[in-house]
Amino acid sequence: MLPRRHRLRLNRDFHRIYARGRRSFSATLTLISMRTGQPGELLVGFSVSRKVGHAVIRNRTKRVLREAFRSLQPRLKTGYRFIFVVRPSIVKDGRVEYDEVRRTMEQLFSRAELWEKRS
Repeated sequence: MLPRRHRLRLNRDFHRIYARGRRSFSATLTLISMRTGQPGELLVGFSVSRKVGHAVIRNRTKRVLREAFRSLQPRLKTGYRFIFVVRPSIVKDGRVEYDEVRRTMEQLFSRAELWEKRS
């Protein structure tokens, strides 16, 4: 489970990132990233609209997204804030597939050049 200290919670933070962040797109997710001035900080938020489905599906989608992000987090650069905007096409046959979500996140982070350099 993704610790609460790594989650965006304030509406003003979401608005700031929407306004100033860089976007990367895929068919099912949009990544909006913004560099912060604080090294070591890494916060993430998830935006899942009602178009995705009813409450059970939206909540399940957020759980899958949090877990996929948690598994990728150690490899990411720090000093960033992220928002993932979910598109309705993420749900197939009433389900959200973890492997597909994780693969899509990896692609978005690669496009945005947010992987930590390995030595």
